[in-house]
Amino acid sequence: MSYKYIAVDENGKKVSGIIKDKSKKESLKELSLRNFTVMSIENTSTILEKNQSNIPVFLKKRISREEKIILHLQFSNLLSANLSILETLQIMQEQTKKNFLKNGLSSIRKDIEKGKPIFEAFEGSGLFDELTVNMIKAGEESSRLNHIFMRLSVFSEREFNMIQNIKSILAYPIILFFMGGLLTLITMTFVFPKFVEIFEQGEIALPLITRIVAYISHLLISYWYIFVAAAAACFIFLQNFISKEKGKLFLSRLSLKIPFIRDLIAKIEFSRFLYCLQLLLGSGVDIIDSIEYSKGTLTNRLYKKHIDNIKIEIQKGKSLTELLKESPYFPEIAIRMITVGEKTGELEPFLEKAASYLEVMFNYQVKRVIVFIEPTVLAAMGLFVGLLMASFILPLFRIVHIRR
Repeated sequence: MSYKYIAVDENGKKVSGIIKDKSKKESLKELSLRNFTVMSIENTSTILEKNQSNIPVFLKKRISREEKIILHLQFSNLLSANLSILETLQIMQEQTKKNFLKNGLSSIRKDIEKGKPIFEAFEGSGLFDELTVNMIKAGEESSRLNHIFMRLSVFSEREFNMIQNIKSILAYPIILFFMGGLLTLITMTFVFPKFVEIFEQGEIALPLITRIVAYISHLLISYWYIFVAAAAACFIFLQNFISKEKGKLFLSRLSLKIPFIRDLIAKIEFSRFLYCLQLLLGSGVDIIDSIEYSKGTLTNRLYKKHIDNIKIEIQKGKSLTELLKESPYFPEIAIRMITVGEKTGELEPFLEKAASYLEVMFNYQVKRVIVFIEPTVLAAMGLFVGLLMASFILPLFRIVHIRR
């Protein structure tokens, strides 16, 4: 693997460069021998992935979560059947129907045939993330590739189920908002203007609420292109802002200032982090590299910086639980479970228990929020529909009153 670094030399001058064909640990050791203070170090494949982030999603060829689970299981089962890695890749290449995946597996097989290490061949294909590549490296070094792929499939499945659970919980409120907004738009632009026209022809004085709704309806019909352009401009601006580091940092800070949201984010983020950490430690990866690779599962920029600080302190000799206790972000119950694991010498199972607990609590809290949101949304929509109906009905009462 190759790593790009940014560091400060003995004279305080900022330097950068690339170290090739070395692991991250070896790269850091080499920089230390040069008396460089490392500011950042990153896998070149990760940098390439970031540079490609501006490509529209529909143009990117990537493995879906379902495909990732299946691939990991196939690798595990075929390797457990005492097939070589080359035979395994050949069979999987013949079975897959997607060209980009077929080409990627073919590329891996050819690189291995040329004598490249397995993990480097997987990295060069561009199909697999850094976590998977480093897990494969650990499996290759310990001659337990089938075991590693099985653990990866379990991790991928767990992450997939977590995301599907969140989607299923949020589906109803989102559909309710969308359908309500769509029906309101149709009513305001097609139905209501015809009623207003009838009322105006009868020279009926319209109530205030009807005049307000009529004015909004007129704006939507007459200046729809302005609203569409404004919405598109806002969407493009927000997408551009969020894609930049400043935008991501702003959102990270904002989300941690809202008490309830902060609690939910901490549970889901650190649940994934602990699952990944347990997976890597159980596969024979050392604690420093495990923390570094697990950091990739975090999306909140402040959490990532905090984990970087923890990693630095561990390198200085401090224990993991000691640092977690000082953390302003880490859930307290998870810290207690990890402390027990470290004291009893069974850190890995307790990391998994802590991650499972955080996941369960996250799902429970989200369901409680949805139970509160659903009637609130229905009540708000009922109120809005009631006001809309009042703008229809009040003029009709006036017509009846005039005729009497």
